[in-house]
Amino acid sequence: MKIYTEIVLDWNGKEISSSSYEYDGEVVLCKGGKSAPAPAPAPEPVQKVQTKAVIEHFNTAEKP
Repeated sequence: MKIYTEIVLDWNGKEISSSSYEYDGEVVLCKGGKSAPAPAPAPEPVQKVQTKAVIEHFNTAEKP
């Protein structure tokens, strides 16, 4: 079995380089672990973040 210690991919997912070694030892099943954590909330769309920043900037800017 090949164990990878490093894999470098390009933007298209094509492998550029990798480091690995052959392993022929025992493989143990992982059982009884905790469930995966809840997924992170989706980030705000960029346009919404930028709009908030512009509004905040003009609300706090000095008025002539």
